[in-house]
Amino acid sequence: MGHRVLFKRISAKPVLASSSAVRTYLRGLLAAEPREKFLVLFLDCSHRLIALETLAEGTIEHAAVYSREVVRRAVELSASGLILVHNHPSGSETISRADVNVTTQIARAAAVLDINLIDHLVVAGATVIGFVERGLLPLSSRRQ
Repeated sequence: MGHRVLFKRISAKPVLASSSAVRTYLRGLLAAEPREKFLVLFLDCSHRLIALETLAEGTIEHAAVYSREVVRRAVELSASGLILVHNHPSGSETISRADVNVTTQIARAAAVLDINLIDHLVVAGATVIGFVERGLLPLSSRRQ
């Protein structure tokens, strides 16, 4: 029930205006997951949530993510912005080279269709790490 309340809170207003609520919701959703999951928040041009979908589920340390599938779904939903999310079941706060590579691939594919990659969040236990705050997301992929 708590997940529903928090989901309604983040879907009612622009996601970027309530980043604390988004992080709290994602932490509650993914922190205890035993396997890696890759989710995408699809946003409209006002940064309101259109959909939150799980696009990949994997093992304890990897989930196969394909940029074409992320972008295809964004086009289907008429999304103009994306926030990528995945968890580290181990609780590790280390961003891997594979995490950076998949983010870069998705950013490039999305940019071709004028879809903005806003951030990539990693839920590592009780911590939520953002690529933007770590300087790992190319500035060219973020139009605000």
